[in-house]
Amino acid sequence: MAKLTDKAYDFFKDESVFAISLFLAIISCFFVKPSLNYLNYINWYTIILLFVIMLIVEVFKNLAVFEILVRKVLTKIQNTRGLVLTLVFICFFSSIIITNDVSLILFVPFAILSLKKINRPDLVIVTVCLQTIAANVGCMILPTGAPHNIVLYIASNIPFESFFLLLLPYVVVSVIFIVAVIFAIPKYDISLPDLGEVHFYKKHFFKRVILGVDYYLLLTFVALFILIGNLENIA
Repeated sequence: MAKLTDKAYDFFKDESVFAISLFLAIISCFFVKPSLNYLNYINWYTIILLFVIMLIVEVFKNLAVFEILVRKVLTKIQNTRGLVLTLVFICFFSSIIITNDVSLILFVPFAILSLKKINRPDLVIVTVCLQTIAANVGCMILPTGAPHNIVLYIASNIPFESFFLLLLPYVVVSVIFIVAVIFAIPKYDISLPDLGEVHFYKKHFFKRVILGVDYYLLLTFVALFILIGNLENIA
């Protein structure tokens, strides 16, 4: 019993967002009778797109693409502040084109790997937080930066220039804030350890890719879609 409790606690600690989302979705089922109509709540396009993106990221990881790119970046940057600045603004500029969600899925693992390579895991949390802010700010610049931008752009029926100028002050203030936080990060020289050769392992390649996908994240989205759908249908 104690082992089961420990496992449940560890699971909740590791997958707290999924656990809370699932719990709320189950509670909502008491107010709206479960039926096949639940399937219509789920935005399958979003689920499939997210799954494909995560597959691509896992392919890159297992082909050592991230490893090679990280090494190239680290040889060009001389200090920790410059590295964090680069990692954060990669998210900012890429989110303008590929949306904030895709940008974070691609570059957060890249950032974590980069910081671990230089033995600075203490900078992971602040870097990922700044990447999240930067990605959400960057996607504000264009109407195509995020799905809600498109909805707002169409619903407001305003010209592109007006949309851009309306959001520009928020973008500028946010960028100033991000840069200010980055400049508060200590400027330590990067000393690369002996990284050795890049290894690629063919054995169980596809198995590693499939198992590397964060299925709990996908299930979290499913649970949230069901929760939202039920809330909309509560009489």
